Amino acid sequence: MKMFSEIIGHNQLLKSLESFSLQPQNSVFYGPYSVGKKTIALEIVKSVLCVGDTKFDLCNCISCRAFPQHPDFLQVGIEGKILVEHIDSILEFMSRAPMISKKKIVMVDNCDVISYEAANRLLKVVEETENFFFFITANIEDVLPTIKSRCIKFKFEALSREDITNILWKKMGLDMDRARALSWVGAGSSIDIFAHIEDCLKARAKALDFISFLRTDFIKSLECIDEVGRGFLPLFLDASILTVSDILLLQNSIEDIVNIDQKEELKKLSKDMPFKNLLVLFNGLTQLKSENIYNFSSAIKAVAIIFNETFI
Repeated sequence: MKMFSEIIGHNQLLKSLESFSLQPQNSVFYGPYSVGKKTIALEIVKSVLCVGDTKFDLCNCISCRAFPQHPDFLQVGIEGKILVEHIDSILEFMSRAPMISKKKIVMVDNCDVISYEAANRLLKVVEETENFFFFITANIEDVLPTIKSRCIKFKFEALSREDITNILWKKMGLDMDRARALSWVGAGSSIDIFAHIEDCLKARAKALDFISFLRTDFIKSLECIDEVGRGFLPLFLDASILTVSDILLLQNSIEDIVNIDQKEELKKLSKDMPFKNLLVLFNGLTQLKSENIYNFSSAIKAVAIIFNETFI
């Protein structure tokens, strides 16, 4: 099977990386959160470490069977922290000869959080080893120049909504309607929607409840905001904007909406909620999205109060 055959998106970049995997070097993979940088890097690492004749997912060599719990592969920074002991473990790891493969590989996730002192300790081994480093980051501007200058850099672009939809549908098992709706909510978000699907779906459901209760039970509407985890309020805001947008479209007899699985309920709301009031709500929510708001919860509630007052 062809390398990267299971990867969705990044078609042009993957062609370059397929050639790169034949003669890898120290590299930095950078780009937005949740676009597949680490997933693709792991594919390359597995291929480089492979000692079999049959490459990719069909290989049953000792290296591929062991991966990713491989004695010649080390990952650090997975939890967004790179501590002194992580640097010590890298130095110790690189000081030993490979056990299975011809090379050893270190993957440093979130490499933008490496301190200047820690980077200096790494530089010598990065420069002198015949083994490889893969540095992963969503914040290339924060990666120390001493690291960037010693690596080949590969830029990952944001996934398209179509790609996000296909990943959620084909890889993660969501039905097509919900996958499509969630792709609109997650596109451009700094939150890894693939790792937090249930939280994202909850934020979307709460957005519909929030808007539905605005006319019938205002207090309950505000409670919906409190029921969304603080870290997911930006997703809740995006979902709320899309929900109001769908209602406005339905009021204008346009049925090609984002939240197609909620269509019947949204149609009812489109009949109950006046256009001018929905416009107040839509403008208020989109204004919040364009501003750097510290307390999203209070800000969204303020918009809801303004919406409610327009009926008085």
